Amino acid sequence: MIQVYLYSDEKHTEETRQILATLNELSNRFDLEVNEIQLPKASWISEKGKVNLPELHIGNFIVKDVLNQSVVESTVQRAQEFLNYSMDRRDMPAVNSLSKPVELSGSDKFALWFSRSYLWFISLLVLIYVGLPFFAPVLMKTGATQAAGLIYRGYRLVCHQLGYRSFYLFGEQAVYPRALAGLEGLKTFEEATHIHPDNLTESSLFVGNNQLGFKVALCQRDVAIYGSILLFAIIFALSKRKIKTIPWYVWLVVALGPIGLDGVSQLLSQMEFSFLNWLPVRESTPFLRVLTGFIFGWFTSWYAFPALEETLLPTRQRLELRTLASQRVRKK
Repeated sequence: MIQVYLYSDEKHTEETRQILATLNELSNRFDLEVNEIQLPKASWISEKGKVNLPELHIGNFIVKDVLNQSVVESTVQRAQEFLNYSMDRRDMPAVNSLSKPVELSGSDKFALWFSRSYLWFISLLVLIYVGLPFFAPVLMKTGATQAAGLIYRGYRLVCHQLGYRSFYLFGEQAVYPRALAGLEGLKTFEEATHIHPDNLTESSLFVGNNQLGFKVALCQRDVAIYGSILLFAIIFALSKRKIKTIPWYVWLVVALGPIGLDGVSQLLSQMEFSFLNWLPVRESTPFLRVLTGFIFGWFTSWYAFPALEETLLPTRQRLELRTLASQRVRKK
């Protein structure tokens, strides 16, 4: 017996009645079990731009032109031939895909879960990643220096943690920029720590003290990047994932342009090469690091999350339909 699933809306339209009449006629010549699955009007699966209803599945074949009787009949014939061939070869997985009620495999269940929950899953990972560095200065303040040290050492693998490009908690200032940044009214990193900024090792290992505060284990730019990714993910979720992706060239210009200009110009200006003598030496400010980091994270999310949604949507639609079909069969 070949399992047939007709997905329709709550009202029996003329199209649905026509398809059911075709299937009823074919049932006189083929061994079919027809299951009609009615989707509620409010279901996201039946929204415009998603699955076009009615949709017809014959075994593991999806009929493209559901109103064309000859196409439906030829699909049934293909399914019957495939079923006979599989039975002759005793290919039980192929037989089951056509003749047994639909059931989701373990991999299908995981794919459905991920397609439903990827946004919250990724957001949780980003929240942990950007939140843990703020826990390090809290631990330092409470005297749990060994636990804090584990966080600092772990994040040193992915971030430079330079003291003059990081935030501080529980101290006199939130930032201690280099004198080269030219910010008035703030104590510089050199004045506060007596560490020369060119000594990258000491500048990275410095975690702060009770007077200056304790350093966040991610630099200012990284905090802004991952913070904006998290913010966009929340807004994308609240929009019910309806925000459309931006073109790749917009991402290239708007996301990479500012952060590249700020970071690369700073790097090149501080490199001691004779052919770069014309370039004024500069150090970015905390404001510019946060701004360019936020822009990069925001537009990267704007490009990536909607694109990922579009990629996962067809899989999610099909698996949601199969879940509905499985539930319907079990109720029989």
